[in-house]
Amino acid sequence: MPHTFGNQGGLFLQAMVWWDHETESFWSQPTGLSILGDYAGVRLEGIPAAVETWSAWVSEHPDTVVLADPDGLPPPRAAADPFARPRGGEVAGVMLGDDSKAWYVDAVGELVALNDTIGERPVLVYANPDEGSVHIFLRETAEGTLEFKWADGRLVDTTTGSVWNGGLGIAIEGALAGEALRVLPHSSAFDWAWALHHPRTEFYPPLTQ
Repeated sequence: MPHTFGNQGGLFLQAMVWWDHETESFWSQPTGLSILGDYAGVRLEGIPAAVETWSAWVSEHPDTVVLADPDGLPPPRAAADPFARPRGGEVAGVMLGDDSKAWYVDAVGELVALNDTIGERPVLVYANPDEGSVHIFLRETAEGTLEFKWADGRLVDTTTGSVWNGGLGIAIEGALAGEALRVLPHSSAFDWAWALHHPRTEFYPPLTQ
């Protein structure tokens, strides 16, 4: 059954709280977990979504439909945030079962392609070298677990030598042409905010005490 959500107006662990009009349950915005009401303990299913610049998105999804202001004007923004506070580094975070992990965007950007794991699952973290966007995929395929590298401006798996579109996770040349990696939903957050909602998370690079 579809639900209609709105801003409840409160904060939970310093983040927005939603509420659904049908049951008036409260939901944590960063995790999609209901924290109060009929649905307490239920988590919304995440869907893959990229956080990236408009130019990068359009290049990867040229047929995109855009929800825009009728006048085509950006929303007004305050000149300064009176509630501004020191921020940590930006991370891309993933929840997979009981495991969670977050990757510092700047650190991944230096590598472009990172072979890593979350729990026991192998993942590829890819940072668009031109736009700074991040995409995260499972490296498991019918052919086995793939290893990737960024070489000569191309994303290549070292298992078969196939060339991949890192934004879409699709092989575009080689033995695996047409194959697609499973996209993992991820969230963009500051490290302190991610850690508040995922206290047992891992970070890459690991945090130093």
